[in-house]
Amino acid sequence: MILHWFKLIRPVNLIILVLTQYFLNIFLLIPNFNTYGILFSLDAFHFFLLILSTVLICAGGNIINDYYDVKADAINKPDKQIVGKYISQKAALTGYWVITICGLLLGVYLAYKVGNIKLATVQGVCILLLYFYSYSYKRILLLGNLVVALLTALSILIIGVFEPHLYNLQREGDYYIAGLCWKYIIGISLFAFLLTLVREIIKDIEDMEGDNHIYVNSIPIAWGVNAAKGIICAILLSVIGLTGYIIFFGMLKGNTLYLNYAVVLMIILAYCFYIVIKAKEKKDFSFLSLLAKVCMLIGILFFPVYYFVNF
Repeated sequence: MILHWFKLIRPVNLIILVLTQYFLNIFLLIPNFNTYGILFSLDAFHFFLLILSTVLICAGGNIINDYYDVKADAINKPDKQIVGKYISQKAALTGYWVITICGLLLGVYLAYKVGNIKLATVQGVCILLLYFYSYSYKRILLLGNLVVALLTALSILIIGVFEPHLYNLQREGDYYIAGLCWKYIIGISLFAFLLTLVREIIKDIEDMEGDNHIYVNSIPIAWGVNAAKGIICAILLSVIGLTGYIIFFGMLKGNTLYLNYAVVLMIILAYCFYIVIKAKEKKDFSFLSLLAKVCMLIGILFFPVYYFVNF
């Protein structure tokens, strides 16, 4: 039973989230704050609570998504279905409320801790978006894909939001370091947004059969698989363009570590582009989804690269 609950919350996705948040803090915020004499609003323990709050809310979102996807999962992935097969829908719903409320309460506490209780609305908005995505947004053309991609970006932006010293600036020199940190936070958020959008459209292609039974108006169902593949290619080109900027930036700085990192990422992205064009069967799109996740993992390695180049 415990193993089934563990699988239900998508541990790999949560690990990627935790690594991204910790890498951002360890390799970007801490070295820059220490160098420029800026104090943290959250100590190590409270930063851990912020990550725990995010993880609990995301895990709850995974549970409620499977709760509403019982019929579709019975068709799309009967061998991987958990809710309705190993865990009852009632138990899943109870588990969703317990961990989601815990995540929200942690958010309220942390907002109070940094002196701005309004920040708890970030967790509140994420919970509402996750719930209504599972309940109805996923059935609306494009909206569901955009909501999931936006939530992924928010899970990164929340680190900056809960650090008031990045926007409540006291000294003239703070503007430089705050701008630098926000540039990288927003950049990795955009990268995560685009790759998540790619994965969501790929999953829509994989799940067409089951989605038809629950009246999901996804891109491949509404516009066809070729149109969906065209959109994926367009988004991948945007990500390749961003990676090209990193290569150009690395050339300007004359740093081989930046260059090697970006070239590896560019090669994998270009291979994804090639696979999208050739993909015909469900297994091809499953492989693509895996490649997109690999690209996200490589993306978060940018922060260690940044640290070793600059510190």
